[in-house]
Amino acid sequence: MKRTFYLLLFLLIYGQIIMAQETFPVNGITNKNQVVYAFVNAKVFIDFETVLEHGTVLVQDGKIIDVGTNISIPKGALEYNLEGKFLYPSFIDLNTSYGINNSAKFKGGGRAHQPQIEKKTPNAFGWNQAIKPEVDAAAVFKADDKEAKNFRDLGFGAVLTFSHDGIARGSSALVSLGEGKENSLIIAPEVAAHYSFSKGSSKQTYPSSLMGRIALLRQTYLDAEWYRKDKKREEQNLSLEAWNDLQDLPQIFDAGNKLNILRADKIGDEFGVQYVIYGATDGYQRIDELKKTDAAFVITLNFPKPYDVNDPYEADNVSLAQMKHWELAPTNPGAFESNGIIFALTARGLKDKKVFWKNLRKAIANGLSEKEALKSLTYTPAQLINASDKVGSIKKGMLASFIITSGNIFDKKSTIYENWIQGKQYIINDIKQLDLRGQYELTYGKQVLKLDIKGEKHSINAKVFFNDTAFVKAKTLVSGKQITIVFKESKDKKAGSVRLNGIITEEDWKGRGQIPNGNWIDWNVKKVAAFKPEKKEKKKEALPIIG
Repeated sequence: MKRTFYLLLFLLIYGQIIMAQETFPVNGITNKNQVVYAFVNAKVFIDFETVLEHGTVLVQDGKIIDVGTNISIPKGALEYNLEGKFLYPSFIDLNTSYGINNSAKFKGGGRAHQPQIEKKTPNAFGWNQAIKPEVDAAAVFKADDKEAKNFRDLGFGAVLTFSHDGIARGSSALVSLGEGKENSLIIAPEVAAHYSFSKGSSKQTYPSSLMGRIALLRQTYLDAEWYRKDKKREEQNLSLEAWNDLQDLPQIFDAGNKLNILRADKIGDEFGVQYVIYGATDGYQRIDELKKTDAAFVITLNFPKPYDVNDPYEADNVSLAQMKHWELAPTNPGAFESNGIIFALTARGLKDKKVFWKNLRKAIANGLSEKEALKSLTYTPAQLINASDKVGSIKKGMLASFIITSGNIFDKKSTIYENWIQGKQYIINDIKQLDLRGQYELTYGKQVLKLDIKGEKHSINAKVFFNDTAFVKAKTLVSGKQITIVFKESKDKKAGSVRLNGIITEEDWKGRGQIPNGNWIDWNVKKVAAFKPEKKEKKKEALPIIG
């Protein structure tokens, strides 16, 4: 009896251990991180409308275990004092192809190609290659550290990723922008189903027009319904099976312009589907009609660039409608907000992701409130894909994905210090970096020069003065307490470079360096005056009125 008891006890304990194990093998010793991180004294934005002053956030094993103002910090926790700093939920982008190979070239037929009537791949999927609901983003997702960093640096912590190919594009996956293996980065597979009016990479002749693409989409809805009801079917259509399996998920339609949005909504109404619609960069032009669709939108911050009208002939080719759209496009997010339309913002369409913040602040200057901007990057995208229990807020039990900033994130002078994703720290700008701005006396060899440093704390501009007016720009590289300074020995274009490397403190720096003749020298810098910011009159970044 005793033997049976101990055997059952062993199996119970051992079984629980097995249940807790990962399903992927780990090379080396498994390291389960049970450290508690305590972020204290921060201004914590729980969500877009709830803010804690001097709040505390506790993180363990990639999740938030507590949030509040009067919570006890566990013994042994690693404490981060964030006095004066702000904590926001990491952003979410609902329209990306991050980690998805979209290498297929979307080309038309052309004269050199013979018409392709039927699909050429022998399988049990649908007859038209533009309809591919069987594509599963989670199954083909491959993390890209470089692209993930570009998103992280902007404040994003998770993205919805899917194949941007075809009329029916399959399902998307919600993935983390951290580093690691794909199985640890996929937050949720099969999150939403995706559609568009774009034929994509299909080389089949049909459909060759917008009318044909609309007809094919409507026909697929009808075929899928017939296939679902046919209990005595004599064939297997894997595309229609996949289509039907996705119908209970959020349905997202990449419609594009204002007219195609209305077309997409009409299709949705015909088949009892309420789409979330991507596009509407010109939505402000038909805002009343868009509101009547009852759709939620995912809108881009890809505003038109200014037209070059210096050449009178080129200027004559720019229409008044184009100029008005250039003027009014930044008012688009504000128009959606003022009309009570639900929307999320995306960086999709930006060739240079670095203009994301510039364009977001431009939208705020043209009618979008900061509260709605935060909501559209956190709370709303999480709600639209039924993931508000995982991302989009800083609440107990959710993934520990948040950003630490120097102040109001929508302020141009604010700095993003860190982006914590699933409890892992990613440094964007060193929070401990000294403010090096000010005036200094630079001595190297027998030279005594003036060093003037201005700019922003994490983006300094340095000049070396030879006298009151003659100066050269200096390149600086700061890493922790180490600094490198490089500048020309004189204003002469043929002058060699002085290269200095050393250690910095708040008042003086010193180290070793090389002058143009190759000799090594000692150098030091002493602070002689504190940085005085230039007083500039605050101006609203609104666009000029045209016509």
